[in-house]
Amino acid sequence: RMPKAALVRLKPERLVLMIAAGIAAAALGGVLFRVIAPWASFLTLFLAYGLGYGIGEAVSWASGRFHGRPVAIWAAACAAAAILALQLPGLLVAISAGYVGSIWLLLAAVLASFAAWRRNA
Repeated sequence: RMPKAALVRLKPERLVLMIAAGIAAAALGGVLFRVIAPWASFLTLFLAYGLGYGIGEAVSWASGRFHGRPVAIWAAACAAAAILALQLPGLLVAISAGYVGSIWLLLAAVLASFAAWRRNA
């Protein structure tokens, strides 16, 4: 057994800072992704991975470099939200119309979530 002093826990003030940093990074990253992605063509997936890693890094920094499942889940959720939030109405219309190109946007969201998860897992 480890002594109580050796256990590393996410402090409540760091949790609040982590949540705020995740939301801010997702908002900024989502706007940048919305502006840059149409011009990036096939490089969009690399852009999504970089966005996910950046959001993961912001969440990691805000949590005091705490690595664990709660931080990884929050980072992955913020990364997916960054890509899908601003494009959700168009994505829903495209999926309902059977437009296959919308699969790339979903793949970009999964890739960004994976990068953010791996950064904090």
